[in-house]
Amino acid sequence: MSLSREAYHALESIVGPENISEEPAILDGYCFIWANEVHFGDKFSARPPAVVMPGSTEEVQGVVKVCNRFNLKYRAHASGWEVPAISAREPFIPIDLRRMNRILEIDKNNKIAIVEPYVSVQFLFTETIKQGLRPASVGCGPSASIIASSTSHFGCGTSSISTDYAGRTPLGIEWVLPDGSILKVGTLGTGAGWFSGDGPGPGLRGIMRGLAGTNGGLGVITRTAVKLTPWYGPATIKATGRPNAYDCDVPDNFIVHQLIFQSR
Repeated sequence: MSLSREAYHALESIVGPENISEEPAILDGYCFIWANEVHFGDKFSARPPAVVMPGSTEEVQGVVKVCNRFNLKYRAHASGWEVPAISAREPFIPIDLRRMNRILEIDKNNKIAIVEPYVSVQFLFTETIKQGLRPASVGCGPSASIIASSTSHFGCGTSSISTDYAGRTPLGIEWVLPDGSILKVGTLGTGAGWFSGDGPGPGLRGIMRGLAGTNGGLGVITRTAVKLTPWYGPATIKATGRPNAYDCDVPDNFIVHQLIFQSR
C-alpha cells in the first residue's frame, strides 16, 4: 500500500506536521506486537506507509474521511496492547490515539467517568479511588485503555465479580463511524447527557461491541462514559519496589487470595 503525496499532505493538514510520520524507524515501532507470529506466521506485521496521531474527535473524523477519499485502509488503537491493534497481513494507516489522554469528568454523585481513548485503567483507578469509586479492571493489566477494553474487546478481569466486566460499563458514547460521520449513542444522542447507553437515543451497544468487540473494525470510539462502582479501600495506595515486582500494604478491610495449581 503506497501513500501519495496528495494523501500525505491531506492527512498532515488535519493533524499537523508534528503528528504524522513516514520515517522508517518510527513506522517499524508499529510492526511488532505479542502473538503476531501465532496469528500470521511472522514476528512482524507489514510496515505501514505512515502513522497519524489525531488529538480530537474532529481530527479523527478528518483522518477517516481522507482515508476513505484515497481508499486507504486504517485502524485506530489506544495503548496498542491487544493483538488486533496493529497486527495485519497487509499495510494500513495506524491511527494512534495517544494524544487523546484526558479524563474529562468524574461524576461522583452519578458514579460515572467520561474519558478519552488513551486513559488507562491505572490512571482512572488512581483518580477515582480518591473519591471512593473505581472502574472495572481488566485481565491484561493496568496499562490497558479504558475505552478499548469496554467498547472494543472482551474486558474481563479480576474485578468483574464486583464491578461487572468492562463490556457492560459503557454509557454515552461518541463514535466516528467508518464513513466519517459522528454518532452519539444513548442519552448523548438526544443532548440529555452521558448517563445511559440506551434510550432516549439510539441504543446500539450490541452492534458496537456485541460480546467481544470489533477491535477497531467499525470506526473509532473517541469519548465514552463508563460506570464506576464503590471503592472501600484508602484514597491512595503506597507502592514500593521496581517494575514489575511492586509491593504494597493490603488495606485492613481487604483479603488477598492467591491460587496456585500443581503442574503436571
